[in-house]
Amino acid sequence: MKKTFQIAVGLAVVLALSLSAVALAASKTKVSIDDKGDGFGGYVHSKKPRCENRRVRLYKVKGHKPRPRKDRKLGSDSAQPNGPDSQYFISNDATSGRFYTYVKAKRGCKAARSKVVKREPSSENVGEG
Repeated sequence: MKKTFQIAVGLAVVLALSLSAVALAASKTKVSIDDKGDGFGGYVHSKKPRCENRRVRLYKVKGHKPRPRKDRKLGSDSAQPNGPDSQYFISNDATSGRFYTYVKAKRGCKAARSKVVKREPSSENVGEG
């Protein structure tokens, strides 16, 4: 009888831990980026609405690949609810380079990085001969 009780308690503990792990699992997040000319904008999307309203950071790639800890941070904005996702816009007048956005992980929400977009110098910014 005592052994049956111990097994039942053990199973209850395992069940409770597995359910809490599922509840605390970090939600996948996606962040998009579009070059708007006078800055960069896009959306943050997640199945959990609380994972969408986050700070979005804009970076300029220094090397061959994006690395938020080493790349130059150019600005940030808080994504605001707009339809099914949250929208952000970061003003930036950089003339050329490769850029991406990044949202840090937070409790219950995974980190996300956008694709890298390339901005070419416009004909207005190129010196006339």
